[in-house]
Amino acid sequence: MNAPLTRVFSAYKATNCSAYLFILPCSLFMMYLLGLAFETLQIPGTSAGGVIDYMQRNLNAPPISELLTIVGKCPTNYEQITLGHWPGTISEQDGEISLYPIPLYNWKNQTFCARHNKDYEFTLHNCKEGYRKCQEFLCVSTDELCPITGIHYEKEINKNENITLTNNEIIIGNRLYTLERNSADEPLIFIEISFYGIPCFAIDRIPEKPSPPNKYLRANLGCGKFGFDPSTRLVDSISELKLYEDNSLKSKLETIPGYMESIEGEIVYLAFRLRIELRDLDLCYEEDPKFKHSAAQLQQSVLSHGKLTLILNS
Repeated sequence: MNAPLTRVFSAYKATNCSAYLFILPCSLFMMYLLGLAFETLQIPGTSAGGVIDYMQRNLNAPPISELLTIVGKCPTNYEQITLGHWPGTISEQDGEISLYPIPLYNWKNQTFCARHNKDYEFTLHNCKEGYRKCQEFLCVSTDELCPITGIHYEKEINKNENITLTNNEIIIGNRLYTLERNSADEPLIFIEISFYGIPCFAIDRIPEKPSPPNKYLRANLGCGKFGFDPSTRLVDSISELKLYEDNSLKSKLETIPGYMESIEGEIVYLAFRLRIELRDLDLCYEEDPKFKHSAAQLQQSVLSHGKLTLILNS
């Protein structure tokens, strides 16, 4: 094991950090070795690889600048959002996959369509000419809107009510929401369906199901050691049955013995997930001062290179 990686695990053993981020001057191959090493640790009840995967995915994703809901196909220049996946099932005989995961696109019979910022830069410096500062470290072209950072419920809408929406408004089901663009908040990155509660940090896990799951369900239940993402905003909720009806899955699921009974009364949520906020904590660097970075250095390393290391709790 090379020296930087050895120091990582030395720090890992000496700290009580649950999930703090710091930066190493490492290559993509080094990140691969770190992933293998975390799996080798075999920490009970954790999913280190899933946490690292989510952090990499989150920090590399472009912010969402415009959002609308529609029945049918998204307009030109808008991207249809995949809200999540039904997890699939395994065979009782051999434990192999019997039904593969199925993408979920619809929420209350609506499709979410998004535009992402394309001409932007995360930087510690002043914005270049033709750009404006939308968040502390984010500069966006003056030709684009600043990213969405939150959502606020306004009112119920009657079926016969005609409403002309602005770029800062959206209808979900029969509710009108205002989209927020606050400079003090992190940008909106993902819109997801979250089963049973606030989504887990680990990308390969879903929150614990309140009632016993169907024995054929192919899912890692429970957020484990790293818990859930506290920056998530739960915007709306429906029954799990309604979700499958909206996505034309009910007839398929009815063929699985006992499946419909196992989801009776269960609730799923529409989740807005923001960009991960990076902070500097001295506790994580006490073992070796060579790893100490200021908050500004940490931000710049991530913004420039996107390379992360995770210290895991023993």
